[in-house]
Amino acid sequence: MGSKITSAFLISFLLASTVSVMAGLSSAAVASGASDWWNSSWQYRKPINVTNGGSSALTDYQILIVVDTASLVSAGKMRSDAGDLRFRTPDGENLPYWIESGANTASTKVWVKVPTVSASGTATIYMYYGNPDATSTASGDAVFEFFDDFNDGVWTDKWQAMSGTPSESGGVMTLTPRTWAESKFTVPINTATCTRLYTDSSTYTASQIFVTEQMGWYSLAPGGCWYHDYSTATREVGFGLTYWHTANIYTITLHESNSPDYTEVNRNEVSGWAPPYYHVTGWKDVEMAWTAGKVVFKAPEGTATHTTNVPSASRTPKVQLSEDTKYDVVYVRKYASPEPTAVTGTEETQVPAIVPATVNIDPNTLNLKSNGKWITAYIELPSGYNVSNIDVGTVRLNGSVAAQLQPAAVGDHDADGVQDLMVKFDRSAVQALVARGLVELTVTGKVGTLDFEGSDTIRVI
Repeated sequence: MGSKITSAFLISFLLASTVSVMAGLSSAAVASGASDWWNSSWQYRKPINVTNGGSSALTDYQILIVVDTASLVSAGKMRSDAGDLRFRTPDGENLPYWIESGANTASTKVWVKVPTVSASGTATIYMYYGNPDATSTASGDAVFEFFDDFNDGVWTDKWQAMSGTPSESGGVMTLTPRTWAESKFTVPINTATCTRLYTDSSTYTASQIFVTEQMGWYSLAPGGCWYHDYSTATREVGFGLTYWHTANIYTITLHESNSPDYTEVNRNEVSGWAPPYYHVTGWKDVEMAWTAGKVVFKAPEGTATHTTNVPSASRTPKVQLSEDTKYDVVYVRKYASPEPTAVTGTEETQVPAIVPATVNIDPNTLNLKSNGKWITAYIELPSGYNVSNIDVGTVRLNGSVAAQLQPAAVGDHDADGVQDLMVKFDRSAVQALVARGLVELTVTGKVGTLDFEGSDTIRVI
């Protein structure tokens, strides 16, 4: 067979209709040049402007972006599992990301780790999508300071038991009565500890999450009775949230003192968060952000800010998971106040002027004295294009010989794992165009609304 020659092609950009992830840029524009397009296998992208309203630069900061992936999936622009989602800087640097809330939804939550945003400045990143052959590269471990979604079935790599034995199964960490666990990771100040925990008044006494230095809420007495240990100088120093299921209270706990005269402070029903919470069964997303002199608690019920007895920056607390609670995920991210904002701009579409095709002409040696009926061409397209979408009625050889509408079939003639479209041309019409020697034959046509072109060189005798 003749050598396969893939035609050169140009890349141009065309901005399509606006699909905003958040309220953002909506003016139509035409992008020029292709030098900053990360990868030609991804057909779409959107710029995301991350603005830092604070006076300090942000480094490796986790940004939350909310994407209407359902609309993109419905429009055929994104895989239903969002496996083709990617984030890049303008110069193509890969940005780690993690999808928190699942794909193909109107409000898909995606966390992206942005390298730097200057003080009172703005950084632009790009969200790419539109590659049906891509698979997900999402990784919570690559995004966050600490991360565990409990999907690997092993809890001892990131946690240590304080009492009892936790279990991990089906993407959930379960702590039964008298079971407590502590992270091997130390939580630094200027971070937010986040979790999704399960509340069920029919089963559990309370659902809790803590960030604390204390090595256990309970001690086991010789007689086997569990009790709150006030006898040593090691006290809980940190903060936490508790959903009580046996009383109409939701409590916030903050501790700073670890002296023998330890007292618990700010353990009260949260103002504005009306009970009863224990009647609500289900998963709850909880966040506790710790900065100098302040802890901000966020839950489905609202936001509460506390500035009394906040642990100092010198403390070395760890994430503590409590008995009678199930956890779906726990992660720790950086936190700045005010938090940066992300505004998503107009969708850009990469439209190649000509889709480069790979063409194989058969026979690769054409005998002008032969009485054969057909010249056959096998057409392959690059990743992201489907040969089934080629309009056979538009296919031409050297611009003038039309392909026969029948027979035409999709297969894999050269067994290279890439589908090709087989079309046939009238042999006598082709022979009328060529002379003896090496001849380049060019096949053109349309795939969808785009033009494609490819060539093959054969010998004519």
